[in-house]
Amino acid sequence: MANILKHTLRALIVSALLLLPLRVAGTEQQEEGNYPSVHISLAPDSILIGDRAVMKVEVEKDFTQVVNPPQFENNIIGNAIEILAIAPIDTAEVATRRHRITYNYVLTSFEEGTFSLSNFPVLYLDKNITDTLYAPESIALTVGTLSVDTLNTTIYDIKAPIETPLLLGEVQGYIEFISLAGIVLAAIIYLIANRKRKEKAELSRALPTEPPHLKAIRELEALHNQKIWQNNKHKLYYTRLTDILREYLFGRYEIRAMEMTSDEIMDAVKEITLSAKNSGDLNKILRLADYVKFAKHIPTPEENEEAYYAAYYFVEETKQVAEQMTGEPEEMVVDITPAAVEEKKSE
Repeated sequence: MANILKHTLRALIVSALLLLPLRVAGTEQQEEGNYPSVHISLAPDSILIGDRAVMKVEVEKDFTQVVNPPQFENNIIGNAIEILAIAPIDTAEVATRRHRITYNYVLTSFEEGTFSLSNFPVLYLDKNITDTLYAPESIALTVGTLSVDTLNTTIYDIKAPIETPLLLGEVQGYIEFISLAGIVLAAIIYLIANRKRKEKAELSRALPTEPPHLKAIRELEALHNQKIWQNNKHKLYYTRLTDILREYLFGRYEIRAMEMTSDEIMDAVKEITLSAKNSGDLNKILRLADYVKFAKHIPTPEENEEAYYAAYYFVEETKQVAEQMTGEPEEMVVDITPAAVEEKKSE
């Protein structure tokens, strides 16, 4: 009985040792069947320089596995094949838990020769596994050129253009464009000339009938008698003083001084005949008025009186002298000194 048990135990141990390699091989085979697979194809495999070919890369894997196609620097494979474009990734389910991912690469080359695309690498990531998969196919791209028979082909110089008569249809567009541009230019010139003519007409109608110097003298005397600056209204005083001078310049010299700054007025009076004294007095009045109106300068009583008399004499010395009538004095002198003004008031 003991011998039978002994022989039975020995048989079981031998059977276990014989079946162990089969189990290991089956496990490896099962794991290998679950491993991703890579396949590549090329169509066409022969092109001319500059033409295109499409390389298809297909990867079958479990849906939990991760594969990444390689990234080529500057989109160059090797030294001669360029990747023009990569089509959108196509994913299809081929079986339960198995997916097929397709990558399409558009290739070209500008060098003649045969270039191998075998051993195309795909990066495989799964849990703690990082590996590189390679396609088993051996493919190559052949790039050729057109052959030129230099023995039986004659190379000619560039042929000169054929001289043909000029047709109306060839220049009709230019004629229409020039005509249209001429019409537009004539319309612009007409509008500008018409505007200037209207401005002159408005200016002639706007000129006062009363001599401008008489109006200016009357308004200056009225301003002086109002004693505005004596009531500390310096800004109002100089605003009215300069407005009287601006209106006088418009009536006397047709200078649109009401619409100008002080600098623009002084530039405009350079075109007319003024003495250095008159030009200097006008500039001094305008500058002082700007300081008072914009810089809050408070002038002294002497500056106020000097500005008034400078404006008065500017009008008197630049007024237009009419032809003297027989029996009339050649010149009427008006004394506007402070003493004369006070004497006139006392009378």
